Amino acid sequence: MLVSVIMPIYNGEKYISESIMSVLKQSYQELELILINDGSSDESENVAFRIISENYGRKIRYINQENCGIAEARNRGIKEAKGEYVCFIDQDDQMEADCLKKLMQEAVESDADIVIGGVNKVNGAGKIIDRWSLDEQSSWSKFRITAPWGRVFKKSLIDEEGLSFFNTKISEDLYFNILFMSYAKRVKVIPYVGYNWVQNQNSESHGNWSKLSDERNPLTMLDELHKKMGDSALIKKEEMTFFFTKYLVWYLLFSSKGAEYKKVKERATEVFTWLEENYPDFLKYAWKAVTNPKGEQFKVRLCVALVLFMKKIRVLKLFLRVYSGLRG
Repeated sequence: MLVSVIMPIYNGEKYISESIMSVLKQSYQELELILINDGSSDESENVAFRIISENYGRKIRYINQENCGIAEARNRGIKEAKGEYVCFIDQDDQMEADCLKKLMQEAVESDADIVIGGVNKVNGAGKIIDRWSLDEQSSWSKFRITAPWGRVFKKSLIDEEGLSFFNTKISEDLYFNILFMSYAKRVKVIPYVGYNWVQNQNSESHGNWSKLSDERNPLTMLDELHKKMGDSALIKKEEMTFFFTKYLVWYLLFSSKGAEYKKVKERATEVFTWLEENYPDFLKYAWKAVTNPKGEQFKVRLCVALVLFMKKIRVLKLFLRVYSGLRG
C-alpha cells in the first residue's frame, strides 16, 4: 500500500538533506516522496536536486512554487499525492527507520482513517530531550499532539470531504488535525515513537506562537474550523471543551510574555469570550484539569487549572499584567 510523504521546503538548505534521507532510508519502501519548494531563496533547490540525482530511480517528485506558506505547500502536496495514505514531515525533522513501517502496518491491519504515533523532542545535537509516547487506551491520546507529522492519514477521506490546511499564520496543523478527526470513523493510537521533532528556535512556528498580533490571532482559524467540522462520534463535547481551553490558555501564555499589557488584556477578553460562546462549561476545568483528561501531561493540566482558577477568582488580569512585563 503506497504512502505519500509530503515535505514542504522553505529556505531549508541546512536541514533538508538529513530530513530527506531519513525518508529514503525507511524500511517501508512503498512510498513516494513529494518535495514542495515554497519559493526558497537559498540553496534548498540545489540540495534537493543533488539528492534526487544521487537517488535516481526512487519515487521522488520535486515541485517548485511561489511562496504561499506551509499550509498551501501541504495542500499542494495532498493534491499531487498518489498514495492510499499521506503523511507529513517538516524540513528540519527526521523519521526513525521503522516509522512508516509501524504506522502503515497498523493502518493496513485496522483499516484506520488515521494512525497516530508518538514524538521525540530532539535538540540540535540530535539528543532526545523529551519522549511523548501515547497511551493507546486513553481516548484523549488522539488529541494530545496537534502537529500533522508522526501519523498517516487516509487519502480517500481527505478527498471525499474536501479537507485541507487553512492558510493562517498560526496553528494550520491544529486546524487540519481536528477537521480530519471530525470526519474520521476509525482512529488508531499506538505507543510507538518514531518521529524526531527537532527544537529549532528559529522556525516559523516558534515565531508565530511568540507574537501577539492580529494576523496571528487564532480565533479566526477557530471560527473557520467550527464552521467546517463534521459530526464524528469521536468528537466528544467534553474533550473538545478541554482541548480548545488548553490551546487558548497555552496561546495566551506563549504570546503574552513581553507584550504590551493593553494588547494582552484585549486578546484575553477575546479568547474567553470565544470560549464562553462556544464551550460555556469551560470553567469547570478550573478543578477538573488537575486530574483529567487521562493521557495529558500533568504540567499541562496543572497550568490550565491554575489559569482558569485565577479567572474564577478574578485575579487573572493582575497575573497577566505582571506576566506580560516579563522577558523571555
